[in-house]
Amino acid sequence: MDQFFPVPVLGVPEAANPPLVEAFRHLTFEEKALMSSATIERNKLYHEVSCKLRELKSEVVNKVIRDGVSPALGTENFIKNVEDLINKDHQLEELQSQLLKLRIKRYRVKEIVEGLLGLEDDSETEDCPGGNNNQEGDGMGSNNSQECIDVIGLHA
Repeated sequence: MDQFFPVPVLGVPEAANPPLVEAFRHLTFEEKALMSSATIERNKLYHEVSCKLRELKSEVVNKVIRDGVSPALGTENFIKNVEDLINKDHQLEELQSQLLKLRIKRYRVKEIVEGLLGLEDDSETEDCPGGNNNQEGDGMGSNNSQECIDVIGLHA
């Protein structure tokens, strides 16, 4: 794994934060791969699941239209029909769950690296109202993504 994702020694003394150093050393391949891009949306693992989810949602919308419910004739009824189908589709639920898990894993790695570097994060999120709304943000809380990528030794 280290040949694909070399993790350089941070130069952080073991005593600095032993739990973070230990967590950093035990990152999985997937966790390292999630940090291989500046934003999670650009990450290949995340992007593949996200595209599949969009594709399935599009199929649901098309099915509702084929069933004779037109968005032009009544938005509320159309949305209700789409939501009903989405709520019944366990594959859509599973894909949404996968995306959430990937975001949480990326956030965990980012927090570990920022903790080791002593970086502080004052914002809640970048992509949400009230956060540091930044188009290139990864929704992970700060603009330190590139520095985290450099520390982990990954480059997009």
